[in-house]
Amino acid sequence: LLALDGIVTVPRSELSYATGTTAQLSAPALGLDLVIVAEDLGGGLTLLRDLRGPVGLLRHRPDGRVDLALENGDRFEGESRAIGFRRGRLAEQIGLADQDGRRLTLMIGFSPEELASGAGGTAAERPKG
Repeated sequence: LLALDGIVTVPRSELSYATGTTAQLSAPALGLDLVIVAEDLGGGLTLLRDLRGPVGLLRHRPDGRVDLALENGDRFEGESRAIGFRRGRLAEQIGLADQDGRRLTLMIGFSPEELASGAGGTAAERPKG
């Protein structure tokens, strides 16, 4: 017996499942508009990666703010807004900015179809970094 109603009865390590979800990272000032994977590492950390490897590391702070360290060394701070659940994971709109005022938007947990149709509203409605 593997599952009973909504309860899994075997250890998670014995099951195969997707560990990541679709994300979109957009930073026009950096020339970035990427569809990537966001993988929850636990402890408030989310690894952002593409087919070549890590793109950045997102940290949710206890005060509700977020920090993003890109692999190229750029650092951003901002806030996250929960939108609702998709496939058991919280979908988020995240607005960030660096010290120079360059803005970055990160959408996590939306399906590729939702992202293509402008999920979560326009950039003007997204959280400010």
